[in-house]
Amino acid sequence: MHQHAAVAQRDLHVAGVVAREGRARIDLVIDQIVIGWYGALAVEVMKMGKPVVARIAIEDLRFIPNAMASDVQEAIINADPDSIYDVLVRCIEDRAFLRQQSKAGLEYVHQWHDPKYVAGLTKERYEAA
Repeated sequence: MHQHAAVAQRDLHVAGVVAREGRARIDLVIDQIVIGWYGALAVEVMKMGKPVVARIAIEDLRFIPNAMASDVQEAIINADPDSIYDVLVRCIEDRAFLRQQSKAGLEYVHQWHDPKYVAGLTKERYEAA
């Protein structure tokens, strides 16, 4: 392996370890509060049992299964630019609420973002096309 490639690979590994260690110490993640959905970071931290604040666009829930639409509204702490302050105050003051959201997020990510489930959906849609 070329020297520069080895250094780059080592640096990526170190960055990944630092990122995981940092995420382990967080209490709450604020993801997308303008766009209207959550991103990959939210999935990753929910898998770690961390609660997530994001804006869930109600008008987009029709694009996902009804059960998932119900579950996402339980799992994600919904906020937008106008409500973020009040949402954060509640999160700071109500630690039991954060523990509840951590559990709901973990259940959600195991149910809807399981790699085998997602692969099955992809296969099903591909074969139907």
